[in-house]
Amino acid sequence: MDETMWKKLMQLNSPDVLNQLCLYYGNFLPMEVRFHLAEWIENTIVKLLCIDPENPEYDFMTKKFKSDLIEQMNHRSEQMLTENMIPTKARLDEAVKRFQYMNPTDLFSQIAEIIRRECQLLYDYQNGNYANYVSISRDIDQKIENLKDLISSFLSNDVTKWTKNFYVYQEEYYMINGNNSPLNNINGDSPSHPIEINLHTSSLTYMLDVLKNIQFHITEKLTSITRECQEILNSVVDDFILQWKSNQLIYGNNDFSINGANTDKMNVWCSELGKIFTNLYETIKSLQDNHKQLPNGTDNFANILTSQGHISLNLLLKLIRESLIVEHQPPQVIKTNTRFTASIRLLIGDALNNKIVNGIARGTIVSEAQAKNINTTNVELSCGEIASNQVNLEVKGSSLTGQFRSMLLKNFKRVGKKSCEMVTDEKFAIVFTISMDIYGRPLKEKILSLPIVVTVHGSQETNAWATILWDNAFARTSRQYFAVSDTISWKEFGQALSYKFHSVTGRGLTDENLHFLAEKFFDQPVPCPVPDTHLVTWSSFCKEKLPFREFTFWEWFYACLRLTKDNLKNAWYEERIIGFIDKKKTEDQLHGSPHGTFILRFSDSELGALSIAWLNSQGLNAAEILHIRPINSKEFDAININQRIHDVDELTYLYPNIPKDDAFRIDRNPHSPGDYVAFRTVMRVDIKRR
Repeated sequence: MDETMWKKLMQLNSPDVLNQLCLYYGNFLPMEVRFHLAEWIENTIVKLLCIDPENPEYDFMTKKFKSDLIEQMNHRSEQMLTENMIPTKARLDEAVKRFQYMNPTDLFSQIAEIIRRECQLLYDYQNGNYANYVSISRDIDQKIENLKDLISSFLSNDVTKWTKNFYVYQEEYYMINGNNSPLNNINGDSPSHPIEINLHTSSLTYMLDVLKNIQFHITEKLTSITRECQEILNSVVDDFILQWKSNQLIYGNNDFSINGANTDKMNVWCSELGKIFTNLYETIKSLQDNHKQLPNGTDNFANILTSQGHISLNLLLKLIRESLIVEHQPPQVIKTNTRFTASIRLLIGDALNNKIVNGIARGTIVSEAQAKNINTTNVELSCGEIASNQVNLEVKGSSLTGQFRSMLLKNFKRVGKKSCEMVTDEKFAIVFTISMDIYGRPLKEKILSLPIVVTVHGSQETNAWATILWDNAFARTSRQYFAVSDTISWKEFGQALSYKFHSVTGRGLTDENLHFLAEKFFDQPVPCPVPDTHLVTWSSFCKEKLPFREFTFWEWFYACLRLTKDNLKNAWYEERIIGFIDKKKTEDQLHGSPHGTFILRFSDSELGALSIAWLNSQGLNAAEILHIRPINSKEFDAININQRIHDVDELTYLYPNIPKDDAFRIDRNPHSPGDYVAFRTVMRVDIKRR
């Protein structure tokens, strides 16, 4: 049996990986549950991920997942009584109680998200990406700890010392100038009166000198602290937050925590920096308030405090601005009058819990032209109406979030293309605006969603996704909205196709798949690897029809993707389907194989269909390669791929030599409702009627 992903992660024996896993799990799912149910969780999650959330069975399956998970946890908990594992049993029992009240879909989604993150973590570690992340991450961790120590020393020594001396100065000052000063009660003609006045005046002068000396050290340390704050903030923003946003541009809502740039770790850093910046700002304000009570013109400290106060506040505002992310993007293809969700997240999070009031988030749809101007005007721009587009900012763990759970695009106005066949080229975006009061001043920050295409009926979906794939894959982070090149290299194009397949099905394309696609695209033999001189244009990608076909390359590829997602996801993920291979190469590979050896390939001539080619070497005739008529999605809905392979006796081995019952397992005890006897439709091939 293959090792579980969990076991592989544990075999890395890395404290950094373990710390990262702790961030993933938090208080939601005890790591003991993952440890003791590793194989069951992974196998069940993979099967459920093959089901489209729009499938009517999805809700039933997530409910079953919840009940089965609780049953598995209870069973394992009972075993722990005899294994003297009482603390672990208590953790499992506590989780069971919590899960019982959770929405099944939410429970499954959260656990599936953790598994996806684990998968990416393992991939990054095995491919060397994680080492660089760990190095930079540790550096930031250490710098933040050093900064906290520096500020702690600054507060406990310099600020405290200045404050104590300030209060001593106040006492001396009121001894001379206060209405109730004891000196006022001494007879002015008394010989001791001038002496008392001189003593206290000298003391005031001395105390001012002491304060000035401390102020000199405060100025030096404040300058050093704010400089260090700026450097750490720049590192977090440039190395992680901007990288995260760049990855999101490519991968959309799918797992893209490449190089470890995940929101949990960034949240920790931003929260720590937020607390540091607010503490620093409030300390400076306190110093300013006290310093105002000293005689005017005694020094330049007031100007320095004002300057450092502006710097610390600007650091906080920059952190708020940069830590605002669209954590869950709206769908990039939105159909009018169809509900959708989105969420924004302020990574600075709990550092602002007691600092802000009236925090709200609002979403509006804007055109490409309007998107270019959102940061140059205070007027709310919009080219349509979205229902349920305003929510309150909520505290969620250590984050502030805005959860848009039921947005709906009621109407919109196209401002660009007029031709019906070109409307899907037009890009829009949703601009999310957060509004709040912080330290008594109003604050508004905006962030754009990824580009979206608006459709009004299902026939536009395929071309809409062409626009989105091209924009996500080939846009540059520093671009002007929504500019993108119309010509790119095959290498970039092939990577984009593989990323798309991986994001939808869990497995990308092989080098052999990509070489086949290149030859299909260019309609000629090409070297392997494909030279950079072979270029792909936007028009050849999705506008021009393939030679001798009534569809474009994208229409054909997208149909293969949809078929895989809807009907073949598990078989594709387990590498049972080659798919992207031409007819001649299929036949070449099958020659010399045992009778009944077969290969599954996508049809060249039909959209969204799978053909089965097999070697038939029985009978009096010489061995020949036969091809079953391509099977489409509707036919797979009636009989799934596993059952079809099982039904056809002529098929025996999946190429090169895997017994078909091992490659395509079936449920031999199907459920029959009530007291009825079950029946099913069977697939047969008729070789004689070729």
